[in-house]
Amino acid sequence: MRYIKDIMLEKAILHVIDSHADEAILTQRELSINEDVEEFVRKHVLKSLNDDETMSCRFFSESGVVAQNVRKVIEDQDTFVEVSQILTNHMFETIKHSDIPAGDMLYVQYIADEQRCFGILKLDYQMSYMHNITFDEEALCINLISQEVGLPSIGQRLKKCAFFTKAPENQFEMIILDKKQKIEDSNIDYFVKDFLDVVTITDDTEKTRRFKATVEKWTQKNLSDQIEAADTVRAVINETLLSENEISVDTLASEMFDNVPEIKESFQEAVADAGYRQGSNFQIDKTWVDKKMKSKQIKTDTGVVIKGEFDFFKDSQRFIVKKNGDGTVDYVIKNVRNAVER
Repeated sequence: MRYIKDIMLEKAILHVIDSHADEAILTQRELSINEDVEEFVRKHVLKSLNDDETMSCRFFSESGVVAQNVRKVIEDQDTFVEVSQILTNHMFETIKHSDIPAGDMLYVQYIADEQRCFGILKLDYQMSYMHNITFDEEALCINLISQEVGLPSIGQRLKKCAFFTKAPENQFEMIILDKKQKIEDSNIDYFVKDFLDVVTITDDTEKTRRFKATVEKWTQKNLSDQIEAADTVRAVINETLLSENEISVDTLASEMFDNVPEIKESFQEAVADAGYRQGSNFQIDKTWVDKKMKSKQIKTDTGVVIKGEFDFFKDSQRFIVKKNGDGTVDYVIKNVRNAVER
């Protein structure tokens, strides 16, 4: 369900929740889908599904409110309005008497990769501004006034979403987006634990991206003053992700640090703490690699940033790293015929 390029929107409906209200405000009718509505919904669904922080999950219990009603609406799309109302009341009960942000609950039914999917998107209200024209002693005055009930624009990223579709053996595939917010006296895990009642599954996508992030964090911390060694680690990791189908933690550690046992041990401890213990292997999510590793960026301590496609950094006819022997390196961009300053 990740990495989809487009969706065909079939249905959408909006309800209103506010933790300080007496009840949720429920509509009886689906949204009228015109070009603007379709664009708004489609962009938010695609942006949320392809967010770097999405998780694969499963229901903790099949008897939970969301589990039962997701199954109902996926098996019978005529229950779409009813299910959206039940889930909105469930969300209201989850957040009432808290400081969790008010907003609209957007429910969508759409087709992606020939599968019917159901989505729940929480649209937290955003502060927006507009001008107000008044006259003061015959002078025209234009002031700014704030509005606290604006919905996230197409360009903004949502914090709480859940997407479901049928999977083999009468199960569900689900992708959850849950960006944590600091909320005074409130449970920051309310969306995943209290509302959805799901637990995270560590799939190949999560293993791949977490491994790359773990290695980069370790490299920045432990090899900050050894730029040549840091470049070697990054090059080995990137080449492995791009060219191999599986990662062996032991093989990588030996390839990079066999001659420096103390560094090797530090590396193995760091990845073990992230769940990649000695002797472990995992499948690389090649789709994630193709999507997220098309280009890379080098930021130097001299204030220079170099961006380019991965192939550029691997091509010695266009880019080389020159070692100076004093712990520093020179990055050399070769054969430049033209340049544009921005």
